[in-house]
Amino acid sequence: MVHVRKKMICACLAAVLMLSGCAGQGTQKNSNPTGESTEAVPPIKDLVCLEISRFSGGFVEDGTYEQVRDVAAILVANDTDKYLDLATVTYKVGERTATFRITGLPAGGMVWVLEKDRLVLAPEDQMVLRDCQAAYNANAITSTRDLKVTREGNAYIVKNVSGKTLKNVCIYYKNTLESGVYLGGITFLMNFGDMEPGAEIKRASAHLGDNSNIVRYGYQTE
Repeated sequence: MVHVRKKMICACLAAVLMLSGCAGQGTQKNSNPTGESTEAVPPIKDLVCLEISRFSGGFVEDGTYEQVRDVAAILVANDTDKYLDLATVTYKVGERTATFRITGLPAGGMVWVLEKDRLVLAPEDQMVLRDCQAAYNANAITSTRDLKVTREGNAYIVKNVSGKTLKNVCIYYKNTLESGVYLGGITFLMNFGDMEPGAEIKRASAHLGDNSNIVRYGYQTE
């Protein structure tokens, strides 16, 4: 069963039309989905496409933030109580295929996803849903008391407060718009390696900024 949330669609449209880009990424400053809203619902339980639009600004999906105009974009919501590891949604646009890849979407989260190959969407184009595949991770660590994480500029400082050695410590994060909606199907990864009890490590990333939010932690205990 899929869900159509018409009230949510209207609320999101009002918020999205006033979006500004993620702080810390100057190329995204004027990033705005534009164009008319079109309702679409992927045929998979609890993964909902709320809106189809066009995006102009820094292209986030490959991490380059190169300027693009009128790239196809969809607003997707995860209506489950599980972490969405990966989803691929495809549409037919005339003779073309539009592919959207979503990673790292927490339960209840919403994200604007840009077409992976920067497909340009004209106002008269029609997008017809073709397929949707999704994989969820019920065991994803989305909060933890084993790590103390603070942000300093474009860096995360991670301290192991578990009292145990933690192996392969990773942080997964996404950037958000001022509305709280995530921007981009891409999820960024920072690896802190193995951490002894009490160890503190600082890592920086050009993609990290004021609007970055951790969506998942990864580590193993001895």
